[in-house]
Amino acid sequence: MSSIALFRDQYLRIEGRMVAFERRDACRNLVFLDVANSSPFVVREDELLDLMARGQAYRVGGAEERAFKEGRKSDLTSLAQLQVDEDLKARTLRRVTYVQAWERSGLKTRKRQELVPVIEATAAVLNDRHPPQPGTLQSWITEWEKSGRDFQALMDRIAQRGRRGSQQKLDAQNLFDETVEGLFLNSMQYDVSNVYRQVRDVFTRRNRLTGDTWVPSYSTVYRKIKTYDRYVATANRKGVAVADRIYRPKTGHVSTERHHERTELDLLKTDLIVVDKDGNPIDRPVVIIAYDHFSRMPVGRYIGFEQSVAAAIECIHHATYPKTYVKEKYPDIKGAWPCWGLSENYFADLGSQFVANDFSAMLKLLGCNITFAARETPNDKAAIERFFGTFTRSLVRYIPGRTFEDFYRRRNEEAVEMQPVVTLEELDYLVHRWIIDVYSQQFHTGINDAPHRRWLESVARHHIIPLPEPEVLKAAFCLTTHRRLFDYGVRINNLIYNGPEIASIRASPAFNPGGTVMCKIDPKDLGAIQVYDPGRERFVTVQQSPGSRRMFDARGVTLVQQTLALKLIKARPEKYSEDNVAAAHADLQRYIQDKHVPKDRKVRRLKAAYGVPKHQIPSPINPALSDLSISDALEHLPDSVLAGEFTIPDEDDNIGQDFTASAPTPEVLELLPSPTEPVASDLSASGTNSSASSAARFAEMARRMGVTGRGGNKDV
Repeated sequence: MSSIALFRDQYLRIEGRMVAFERRDACRNLVFLDVANSSPFVVREDELLDLMARGQAYRVGGAEERAFKEGRKSDLTSLAQLQVDEDLKARTLRRVTYVQAWERSGLKTRKRQELVPVIEATAAVLNDRHPPQPGTLQSWITEWEKSGRDFQALMDRIAQRGRRGSQQKLDAQNLFDETVEGLFLNSMQYDVSNVYRQVRDVFTRRNRLTGDTWVPSYSTVYRKIKTYDRYVATANRKGVAVADRIYRPKTGHVSTERHHERTELDLLKTDLIVVDKDGNPIDRPVVIIAYDHFSRMPVGRYIGFEQSVAAAIECIHHATYPKTYVKEKYPDIKGAWPCWGLSENYFADLGSQFVANDFSAMLKLLGCNITFAARETPNDKAAIERFFGTFTRSLVRYIPGRTFEDFYRRRNEEAVEMQPVVTLEELDYLVHRWIIDVYSQQFHTGINDAPHRRWLESVARHHIIPLPEPEVLKAAFCLTTHRRLFDYGVRINNLIYNGPEIASIRASPAFNPGGTVMCKIDPKDLGAIQVYDPGRERFVTVQQSPGSRRMFDARGVTLVQQTLALKLIKARPEKYSEDNVAAAHADLQRYIQDKHVPKDRKVRRLKAAYGVPKHQIPSPINPALSDLSISDALEHLPDSVLAGEFTIPDEDDNIGQDFTASAPTPEVLELLPSPTEPVASDLSASGTNSSASSAARFAEMARRMGVTGRGGNKDV
């Protein structure tokens, strides 16, 4: 089954080769032509998907496509080869003369003030009393270059113009307009044929009195009717209520015809407490879902503690790439997650993570649209709201550690089903298994089909557009900031980035020394950033400068870790100097790795957000800073500790206070991995494989907690 939308002569770059799509052979393999030597290049569709997942295949677009197309030359070498009349040749020669005069001038740009001397000199040679304006010459130059110096691109189309406006007398035109409007826009609901017959009779009687001969044709009547606003026509013919039902925006029901036409986004704070690897309770995790409206198929997810724009971007990142990691990471999951690609339109509420500038910049760079629902109108995105209801009833309520959504069901006693025992990695596995093997396979009454089967059928009909080049995706899925460039580089988050790329940008004529440039920050790795080069119209990678790296190596350090370290320095200036970031990281790592369970839920949340460092920072521990001092500093941090990148909401801090690090029941304990056995912690396409024993325990845990399906999807 084909799932990639390709059309003839579409350009792709596969493993460095520029190829053009030709056709599909009898075995449904994709046949391309190598642009360099015109040799055929055959690849299977699953192989192409795997190459796109690894970033070795992408659709050619933007500046690269323009550069390739502009390299083609026209076969016409002289105006004498044009088979047109002499007047058109003369007008075309006049335009060509102005354009070639600009080429001979040696100007690298086409600014208006620079084109004025060229126009004046050429007009004097041609004795042209009506020379073109600079803007007109700019358009001629653009068409000349885009066509590969083709003379036909500068030919005017005067001979193809028809008569403008109606050629009938004013009284005849007014009679025609009034007659058609009176017959069509009324409750009798005449069709076009009846309106035409009555209009013909009216003009036949009029012509007998006036001696005119014009009788409107059927096409004239039809075109006039097509000019009426559809809502106005329906309201006059069938009533306002019918027109509102057909054309007015609907709340609670949206009609889509294919996948990726509308993807709804929403966030859920689950009624569940998760624990760390030592069994200590952390907090209620957040789930962000990207939900395809047509197929009712979840296409992407984020599970963590952040309610930030970085979490929303990670959800779109997961929804975009093929999920080939599922079989390797979770071999006990039977089905597949076939969803990938970019949606045409995203629909979300007014949450801060969705209305953030970084989120809009990401979608703009990817060529996607986003629409926001009005305030307090959940019916505008009823599909994903009902999905979260099914998600809570069918999965969350059966996982140990739930807090109950009802306040009166929360008891002080330690009920067995309320003891948190599930880690964030195990919850991610359960969500994967429930979506792939349960929800997507069950019959959905809202679409009269199973979401998985409906997605595959839609992909077979409409296909999926290939992903753009990896550099564009990498820049899109990063946070955006604007900084000025100096000779020492650019400073972001107390880190300095510099290299030959910065020097090349500052030397470019397109660079504005007094302005700022767009910088892209990967929140998972601060070792390098992406800086936009206005001269080449692309993002370039800039590494951390050697001097800054000697003081503190940021490779593998996340934005959350760096921000917490800077906040700690600001809260304890007597303990740290401003440039001693390595010492703050070292103290934070020692505090995070300590098994002490802080009472404040905010501190537990920050410890979980800091995570496990990817490498040990070689810095001595500050002996003057105790665990109590660090905990006290973290308790006094504001909730929005990352100021837009990592937002912690204000909620009652007493949730989870009664949970201690007491051992879970023996029945649940035997289902969990041992503390010394590693569990999978990353769900990226290049994540590591989990062991078979862990997968077996995950499967048994899911079976005992009921993640095997409890009825069909009756919600949406």
